[in-house]
Amino acid sequence: MEQGIDCREKGGCRRGGWTHIRVMVLICIYLTSLVAYPVLADEQAVPQAAPQKILVLHSYHEGNVWTQSINEGIESYFGDRGMEVDLFIEYMDTARISEPGYSRKMYELYRVKYSDIRFDAVIVADDAAYQFMQVRHKDLFPMSPCVFCGVSDYQQGDLDGWQRCTGVVEAYDVRSTLDAALKLHPDTSHLVVINDRSISGISNKNRLLEILPAYEDRVRITFLEDLTMDELQEAVRSLPDDTVILMMTYNIDGAGDYYEYEESIALVSSASRVPIYGVWDFYLGEGIVGGKLTYGADQGRIAAEITGRILDGEEASSIPVVTEVPTHWMFDNHQLLRFGITASALPDDSRIINQLPGIIPVTVQVFWGVIAAFTILAGAVVILVANIIRRRRAEDALRRSEEEFRHLSVLQHEALEQIEANMEQMAILNDHIRNPLQAIVGLVDLDGGPMAEKIFLQAGEIDAIINRLDQGWLESSKIRDFLQRHHPREKQEPRKGSDA
Repeated sequence: MEQGIDCREKGGCRRGGWTHIRVMVLICIYLTSLVAYPVLADEQAVPQAAPQKILVLHSYHEGNVWTQSINEGIESYFGDRGMEVDLFIEYMDTARISEPGYSRKMYELYRVKYSDIRFDAVIVADDAAYQFMQVRHKDLFPMSPCVFCGVSDYQQGDLDGWQRCTGVVEAYDVRSTLDAALKLHPDTSHLVVINDRSISGISNKNRLLEILPAYEDRVRITFLEDLTMDELQEAVRSLPDDTVILMMTYNIDGAGDYYEYEESIALVSSASRVPIYGVWDFYLGEGIVGGKLTYGADQGRIAAEITGRILDGEEASSIPVVTEVPTHWMFDNHQLLRFGITASALPDDSRIINQLPGIIPVTVQVFWGVIAAFTILAGAVVILVANIIRRRRAEDALRRSEEEFRHLSVLQHEALEQIEANMEQMAILNDHIRNPLQAIVGLVDLDGGPMAEKIFLQAGEIDAIINRLDQGWLESSKIRDFLQRHHPREKQEPRKGSDA
């Protein structure tokens, strides 16, 4: 009985222990799930933020160089800061399309196209889009803050009553550009302004009329407007040499024909004999000397920076309009050389394009240094050519000398042979004369008689002649020995008829 009781007690203890363990495990799993579930729920409940939507409304068409540079400024700002934005870009194309009712049609298009999209911000570029949004902002995008850029005709009261709007003014620096032009061309007495009648052109003229009175006592001012391109080129060709041209916007000529910026400046520059200055970067490298230039990329970058502040929570109306924008002294080296302008005469901090790689800006010192270098190089070339001519002449003289030497050598050889032949003949002749003469003198001496004295006298004269021949033979022998020492001849076959 005791063992049975013990077994039941032990068995009961084992079954009870396993039950408690199972309960504890289930409780731990339950508690763990309670802790983990809120974390998982929170992760699932907070989706990743979608890119913020921004509409960029341009006054001009796609491909316009100014418009492209504004886009580059906007995109570079967001890209450099890693901000994910979804850009919707529209081009109103107002420079090429100006028919009545066009603005209303664009409004209807955007109202239908973007009725289901709420933009986090709208950026408008240049005067036409700015004026369009002034009227249509509340109807098209009432909940979207607006940022403008590239606006040249901004007035202080434009934002009165226009809520949730700010931006950056296109503050080009005409005054500094004109001052620099007149300083670089001190004989200027005539200023010609080329401008069109577009919305931007009208804004340009309004701003110019504010500052040009300060120059009326220094130069005579003429506006060239409402001219066809042919008429404009003809007018430019006839300008006197004491003229400077200020090139403002010229997209639409008097006949209504459209020209891109780079086209209009190229045509005007090709007809001009006088320097042309400007205030925008899109003319640089196309025909202007230079100026204090405004860049479209700066306008786009500043507008994007303001937009970023709005996206971060600032109210658009609380951000002041930017009226001071960076401008840059920029000049074209081709035009500087064309009009004889040195880099040292340019304003401080000027940058020059179209310079040769590795070449420093053209100063007076550099200019004369280059001239001196070319002079030295030309002198070296002259000296080299003279040396070549002298060398060729020396080679020709040496060649002639060698030929003469060879000819003289032949003559010397022939003379030596002739001397030896003469000496041989003289030796034979001496023997053939002296021996018979001695025999004759001996016979006369034996015989005597009245003729003996005369014969002795003639024999003495003949003997004197033979002695002179002997002396000549000795001199010839010396000459032969000299020639043989200084001009050894080649071994030759013995002469026929000689004893050798």
